[in-house]
Amino acid sequence: MKKLLIGKLSILLLILGVVIACDKQDAGDAPKSNMRSIIGFTVKPGYNAGNIFVNHQGVIDQSNKTITIELPDNIDMTKIRPEIVLSPYTTVTPGNIEPVDFSQPDLEYTAIAQSGKVAVYSLIVKNTYKYKGNTLYAISFPDVPFADGTVPRGSFANNNATVTVPAGTDISKLRPLMELAVDSKNATFSKDPETDWNFATPADNKVKFQVISQTGSAKWHAVTVVVSESM
Repeated sequence: MKKLLIGKLSILLLILGVVIACDKQDAGDAPKSNMRSIIGFTVKPGYNAGNIFVNHQGVIDQSNKTITIELPDNIDMTKIRPEIVLSPYTTVTPGNIEPVDFSQPDLEYTAIAQSGKVAVYSLIVKNTYKYKGNTLYAISFPDVPFADGTVPRGSFANNNATVTVPAGTDISKLRPLMELAVDSKNATFSKDPETDWNFATPADNKVKFQVISQTGSAKWHAVTVVVSESM
């Protein structure tokens, strides 16, 4: 009986060994992936703080293996970190979020398949991006601070802002400091912010003006000044 059990156990172990060996052989024989595509290419503010302020999405031409991206003309091009999305089992060089000097000509990104096959994408950089926004975030009057040094400031809601200034302020001569929304960089104004604005002439102490985006779209804004009753 004991010999019979040992014999059965030996057969079981032999079968188990064969199964494991086959599994290992199957795994080793599995074909490696040939997928080697760049499917997303974006320059984002988060990885380029202080230099990039909105998302810039690259246009990928899979047939011609090109990536075309528009960026503003007044940024530091020497250390751009793009976020790159790849097909499965694919690596890329230069790597994802790796800083690259976009001012250099003939830039290329190489997508490498699991099998070792490669696809080379040419990067086309155009410094022609124009900000589309025309929104003010806030306005302040640094020249007329309160006694404690606080600068009168108001945030915009629905393109309207109200700012309280110290008692005795001459509101016929207030020079504003504009704070544009991040998507509205380089916007211009229908009323020159480098000059004094007269808030005394309108009966409601309100001045209206337009914010004009780089693309030419305009939006009306209004600022109301309230004079504090206490010094």
